[in-house]
Amino acid sequence: MFKLLLRYARAYIPWCIALVVLIVLQGCVQLFGLTREMKTIVDQGIQTGNVSHIMHSGLRMLVFTALVAVCGTVIAWMGGRIACGMRKDMMRDCYRKILSFSPQDTARFGSATLLTRCITDTENVQRLLGYVLGSCLLAPVIILLMLVSLFLVDRQMFTAEVAAVGISMAVMLVLIHRARKRFPALQLSLDRLNLITKEKITGVRTIRAFGREDYEESRGREANEQVYGTDVAASYPLKFVSPAILTIMNLSMVFIYLTGAGKTAQGLMKISTLLLTIQYVNSLIPSLSVLPIVFNMVPAAGTGLARIGELLDYRETGIPDHPSGEGKAARFSLSADPVLSFSHVSFGYEGHTKTLEDLSFEIPNGSRTGVVGATGSGKSTLLMLMCGLCRPQEGEISAGGVPLEQLEKRARMSVFSYVPQKAMVFQDNVRENISAYHDEIGEEAIRRACDLAVFTEVADELENGLDTMMAQGGMNLSGGQRKRLSLARGLAKDSAVYLLDDPFAALDAVTARTALKGTMEALKGKTVVMVAQRFSQVMDFDQIIVMNHGRIAAIGTHEELLSGCSEYADMYRIQCSLESGEAVSKTDPAC
Repeated sequence: MFKLLLRYARAYIPWCIALVVLIVLQGCVQLFGLTREMKTIVDQGIQTGNVSHIMHSGLRMLVFTALVAVCGTVIAWMGGRIACGMRKDMMRDCYRKILSFSPQDTARFGSATLLTRCITDTENVQRLLGYVLGSCLLAPVIILLMLVSLFLVDRQMFTAEVAAVGISMAVMLVLIHRARKRFPALQLSLDRLNLITKEKITGVRTIRAFGREDYEESRGREANEQVYGTDVAASYPLKFVSPAILTIMNLSMVFIYLTGAGKTAQGLMKISTLLLTIQYVNSLIPSLSVLPIVFNMVPAAGTGLARIGELLDYRETGIPDHPSGEGKAARFSLSADPVLSFSHVSFGYEGHTKTLEDLSFEIPNGSRTGVVGATGSGKSTLLMLMCGLCRPQEGEISAGGVPLEQLEKRARMSVFSYVPQKAMVFQDNVRENISAYHDEIGEEAIRRACDLAVFTEVADELENGLDTMMAQGGMNLSGGQRKRLSLARGLAKDSAVYLLDDPFAALDAVTARTALKGTMEALKGKTVVMVAQRFSQVMDFDQIIVMNHGRIAAIGTHEELLSGCSEYADMYRIQCSLESGEAVSKTDPAC
């Protein structure tokens, strides 16, 4: 935890040094300026009736007060700047780390906890740092200087205050230790509440359609009550910190009054010295009362730092952005044949059995390859492995004649154009959604991609055409329109390999047929790998890969699979039967 803080504090070392100097200066001015001037006013002004000395001391006290105010203002400003800067750096690194995650890594953490770590946990750390650097760092300086001054004034009172401070710190540490054990559970319950809220926002239409309002409300209420109960249980011990410290320190103040009054009556202590001692203790109590506020933040901030550290230190399962070792600076060859090669590749998501197992096949350069199979057979995962979004646990994937792991991320992004199964829509205008913020994709390429994906008519009907802003998640488009927008994004990019994950799903038959025809004509000569639910979309491809429970059941052309793969033939005949509404004879190889 401290190593993580030090890692981010390195960039602000000059600021921290200046902050410490100002804090020490403020403490010395408060102690040796204001309190000492008060003693001299009593000794040399009030008792002697020297009004001139009182006036001069009062003016000096005004100067010291102004200096303390200036130091406090600058300290608060610098502390806030350092805390905000460190949080900014943490959020930046967390965000970059999440961007490098593969779907497997995201599933390992969960999107809800990733959001909480980036926002809530970093905010807790910022609050603690801001208060420590802006206010609390002065407290130990004041306490130390006050104890040293008390030691020089009266040993008996010094001993009493040391005991009071020691007991206060011990009570504080015990209560904070008890509270700290409960804060991880609080963060987990916040993650769950965040997840449920996200599900409600993204699935609100579906929930309403199926009349699940009562169930969702009770589910959200239960999660909210769990957060409330956990928060109360975690915060309960911390509520006793301030009362306990104030009680102990006030008892020590009573001891100071009694002891000082007795010594003054016996002539062993001057009244000014007693007033000085009381002023020391009065300065000590506010300094100690600041610490409980900070220590109240420590458990939440400590848990947050641990979770942030876990995220930043996590080793991604996806292919790294920059390769290491001998294969560094490897280049993709457009003339390599096969363009993609799998050799005994196996892969499994976190907490699950292997999704794909022992895959070995080749994708010839310039060929069209279809991928079919039942739901959950690993088709989408196969495409994510091809473009490097996931890293195989066993085996090797080669692209353009070199291992995929030896290609830099920028090179992989230029080689592959990937259309995911779930259409992603950015909260930006349509033009930026299609170009995906690539400056090299011009207006002509965007218009052509819209025509191929049959998205032009949709864009023309929008209020501002391609300049129309998309709602969050593309909620101002239908599912089929979002799918066509995603396809247009993939076609706008000039790549060597196009990976299309069921790009015509959610489209009606006529629109799908038109989009398929335009896409295949535009990608003639390019390498295309396409997942399809409708066998008719891939039946004229160069080869078809049949997936079954994470394994390859067969590879071949449509005709070869009809005669040599019973699984493919059965699925094809059933699909033809459903589409035509007529029974298909098992002896007839065509529908």
